[in-house]
Amino acid sequence: MPVTKRVVQGLGVLILLFVIASGGIRIWSAVVEAQYVYPGPGTKSAFLTQYAPNEVVNGFRCGEYAYGWNFPGSSSAGRQFAEHHNWWKTYLLLKPGNEAALMTALQKDIQARLIRAGARLTQPESEASADLSQGLQLRYTLGNTKGFVAVRPLRHVRPEDTRIFPVPVGKDYVEFRMEVSERWFRSPREARAGNWPESKDQSITID
Repeated sequence: MPVTKRVVQGLGVLILLFVIASGGIRIWSAVVEAQYVYPGPGTKSAFLTQYAPNEVVNGFRCGEYAYGWNFPGSSSAGRQFAEHHNWWKTYLLLKPGNEAALMTALQKDIQARLIRAGARLTQPESEASADLSQGLQLRYTLGNTKGFVAVRPLRHVRPEDTRIFPVPVGKDYVEFRMEVSERWFRSPREARAGNWPESKDQSITID
């Protein structure tokens, strides 16, 4: 067989192997891709997209000053679920002794909104009636979603650390932080069997 013909055949074999390998890689990539659940509007519950604590919290502010809200959020894909996190952070002037009333109002508002959205609260009664001065945690399931709400204990900021204005006498300056996190699974069955979301706030532990 002439050398040129052998070279052409060899190149043909190499090209064929390359095509087969490329096709195999594409098929494998498609299989791996299909295992992931990607975040999108359809993977967020109505509660996650609609709820914000602003109205309740603002109702307890002393009106001498205006404050802003820090409202970041993130979403990520996973092999079993898509995950979403919303955070809220603000500072407010509060009348001393109103901490418990604020946390109770938040608890009632969050529970009412979850039930209205069709969610099922899953924590025991002992947790639901826990000391709200230690913060608030609520776990829920809703269709393909498993989620939690966590409100950190209100943190008192010392007047000398505010660096913005003198805190009026008879008022407390506190930091408010809250997180809502959800995992959306492919089916309600997978959601029931799946793990709870993990908090992105290292100071919050979800039991």
